[in-house]
Amino acid sequence: MIAVVSCGHRPDDERIYHRQIKSLLKAGYEIQYFTRFDGDMNLSESGLRHSNFPRSENSVRTFAKLVEAELVQTKPDIVHIHEFELLSMARNVKKSAESKILYDVHDTLIAMWDTVSSRKGIIKKLINTGLYYYEKRNLKYVDHVILANPSFEINRYEKTGLATTVVPNFPLLSFLPEEYGERSGKKILYQGLLSEDRGIDILIQAFRLVLKAHPDAELMLLGPAKTEEYRNELKKEISRNSNQIQLLDEIPHKEVWRMMSEAKVGVIPSLDSPRVRFDTPTKLFEYMASGCAVVATDLKPVRHHARDSILYAAPNDIADLAERIIAILDSDILYNELTGKGQKLIKEKQHWGKVENTFLEVFEQLNR
Repeated sequence: MIAVVSCGHRPDDERIYHRQIKSLLKAGYEIQYFTRFDGDMNLSESGLRHSNFPRSENSVRTFAKLVEAELVQTKPDIVHIHEFELLSMARNVKKSAESKILYDVHDTLIAMWDTVSSRKGIIKKLINTGLYYYEKRNLKYVDHVILANPSFEINRYEKTGLATTVVPNFPLLSFLPEEYGERSGKKILYQGLLSEDRGIDILIQAFRLVLKAHPDAELMLLGPAKTEEYRNELKKEISRNSNQIQLLDEIPHKEVWRMMSEAKVGVIPSLDSPRVRFDTPTKLFEYMASGCAVVATDLKPVRHHARDSILYAAPNDIADLAERIIAILDSDILYNELTGKGQKLIKEKQHWGKVENTFLEVFEQLNR
């Protein structure tokens, strides 16, 4: 039996549920799935028992303790955890249940902490150093690490002696639209976390320039905000400047793909920060798969995967971002060229079927 535990993702998360869990079920594994989410979603089926704990009623610490108590009773062969915060479970579960621990690292954590921390100066450095040593201390109870991104510099997990496997966030081919028709509208989409470091403020300013060239363009901002305060700031900014910007709440997984299949341009306007110098945004593959022409900040991880199938904008450059979006809206020839290259990459090299066996081999090794 395998226990899959996540405290920060939607139960129907594409990486965790639609790709990894579905592949494990297909391979014949029985799974306990533990999530922390406010919403009515039960994904239990034959071979899969899903237990959800409401986020509003359970802190991460409480959730971890509740799950840990159950794992000690059920004694799964492998416990697959998806967040840094859950590493505290590893020691007790490994000792009491004798389970193997698999740690799935979705982001390059040091770079992410450096980017998202609101602290400044020495306080920020002390907190981030503490988080680093917390992780390092608990890694001795981990048996294997899965990385979502290739290491462009030193793989610090391998440096500690841990076995690591890279399993990129490539999409399922089954999610690709059956037909890629030309999109007559001028919808521009950003989907994902809404925060300053993701370049949302720059995107809104760039969209004002886009409207001068294409007054009928629309911008859709889809996803959860980093904080409620930031969402309220966005609402005020949008209400003052444009009725052609939609601020949309987080929606079910399938609806995200529907919206991508309707958008002409998918945008990744991330600011140049430590996080995006190491990690590839999952939305890059999703945009390409769904038939969006993509405009993204010009950074190494994106170029590594997208090559010449998208347009690149200079980091933090409002005018350049607007110019790239306008270029696609101006030319159906360019749109068709970019989407053709993007879909070819996904269909031939960058889909889940290309890495599924790599993922399953990790479980085979841990079960030996």
